[in-house]
Amino acid sequence: MKYCNILSVCNIEIGKTPARKEKTFWGKGYKWVSIADMKSKYIERTKEEITKEAVFETKIKIVPKDTVIMSFKLSIGKVAIAKSELYTNEAIVAFHIIKPDKLYHTFLYYALQTIRLCDSSDRAVMGQTLNKRKLSKLFIPLPPLPIQKKIVAVLDKAQELIDLRKQQIEKLDELIKSVFYDMFGDPVTNPKNLLKVKIGDFFDTSSGGTPAKKISEYWMNGDIPWIGSNMCKNEIIRKNDGKFITKLGLSKSSAKIFPIGTVLVALVGATIGKTALLDFETATNQNIAGIIIKDVNIYNPMFVFFYLQSIYTEFMSIGQDKFKMANLAFIRNLEIYVVPIKKQNRFVEKVEKIEADKKLIKQSLHQLENNYQSLQQRAFKGELF
Repeated sequence: MKYCNILSVCNIEIGKTPARKEKTFWGKGYKWVSIADMKSKYIERTKEEITKEAVFETKIKIVPKDTVIMSFKLSIGKVAIAKSELYTNEAIVAFHIIKPDKLYHTFLYYALQTIRLCDSSDRAVMGQTLNKRKLSKLFIPLPPLPIQKKIVAVLDKAQELIDLRKQQIEKLDELIKSVFYDMFGDPVTNPKNLLKVKIGDFFDTSSGGTPAKKISEYWMNGDIPWIGSNMCKNEIIRKNDGKFITKLGLSKSSAKIFPIGTVLVALVGATIGKTALLDFETATNQNIAGIIIKDVNIYNPMFVFFYLQSIYTEFMSIGQDKFKMANLAFIRNLEIYVVPIKKQNRFVEKVEKIEADKKLIKQSLHQLENNYQSLQQRAFKGELF
């Protein structure tokens, strides 16, 4: 397949962040995209907007509808398409197509997903950064326009099936929340006037730790699973993401091994308040709090797990800054319902049936994603058309 330099078909433009201290720059006005907004193919809504004054004073460049944008700092390689006119921050580059007779914007969206942007095998790499000079050296596949549109049609169909499965999973998650509220009410407002106790008065709580990264003996050939707060996704986790520490690393740090059934809660940043329920023993970093259920005849770990998810707004109320941080004292002071174990178990039985359906859909989703990746590879090797 023919390749071309990105600058032969696109102009590239990097966004800006208006000064936060200028209150008149922020408010109802124009959509302003950060990496956190890049969660799907199309950008339709943004968490923040900037004003007409911000656009005038900062001379930030507009991103027209149907423009492909990509993150190139911190989390490299997230790609999306502008559903309407918008602006972006300085970690996002916009590719303005200057030869629409040569390049179809949706084809560019898919093509950028296949380009290796850094030395890692993962496309989206946390903590790494590209720059405009490196971006200008990108080469993209460029088959004839009719072939581009055929490839897009195939990949769009595959993506639609994936999105459908994800929507089904989201609906089942909403069903679990509905069952919880029906049985126990919203813990924030407590409409059923249920008794509450502080988590710290009833459970053992602790945070983890990170062995020094520069000491190889703490990490090399380790066999103790170790996870970060990125694993807290409101899911039951059954294995770690490939990081292990040694017994020496465990003993020389504040890391500790949490038992099966521990409920984990992320304490900082983008994942604050997100939970996980352990189905295996693991150590964690210091940005995770572990809630250890001492007596399963009084509290079902699954009930505690979903209860913590239902008070997520408590974490969002911490401070006014965008970067939020909780600590063990905050976790220990959170309150939890006092509910008969039989009622907890009835809730868990209902959840397990829903989770069984989710498992089947996730298996189907995994197969569809594998098929999508295969189609991508074949498409950009010129093997489909």
